[in-house]
Amino acid sequence: MKKNLILGLVMVIILAACGGKNLSEKNIESEWRTEKHSDFMEGELPDDFIEYDMTLKLENGNFILTDNESGTIREGTYSLEKVGDAYKFDMKFEEENVVGVYGTREYQDGTTTETITFQLDEKILSFVPSEKP
Repeated sequence: MKKNLILGLVMVIILAACGGKNLSEKNIESEWRTEKHSDFMEGELPDDFIEYDMTLKLENGNFILTDNESGTIREGTYSLEKVGDAYKFDMKFEEENVVGVYGTREYQDGTTTETITFQLDEKILSFVPSEKP
C-alpha cells in the first residue's frame, strides 16, 4: 500500500514535470531505448547504479519490450490518455497492468527529448527515441 502511494506520487510529479511541446499520440509509434546515464549525467556513477539495455517498440496499440541482455521479450497492448501537457501511458501485459508517463523532459541545458517512463518489476525505466545518439 505504501509502495503504491509513493509510486503514485512519483508519477504525479513526473506528469507535472513533463511538458507537452510537440507531443502527439502519433509520435509515440516508433522504437525506444532505455535512457543511458550519459544522456543525463556526467561524472562518476554511484556504486549501486544499474544501467538497463532494453528496447520498446510501439505500433498500432501494441508493444514489444525486449531486454537486450537476457533476451526476454514481453508483449502486450498500450493506450494513451491526455493528462495536462503529457499522456498517461497504460501498458497491459498478460497478467499485469503498468501505468507510466509519455511526455517531454527538459534538461538543465535547455535541451528537450520525448520520454516514456514507467515502473516494472521494481525498476523505474526511462525510454528515449532510439534515433537519439
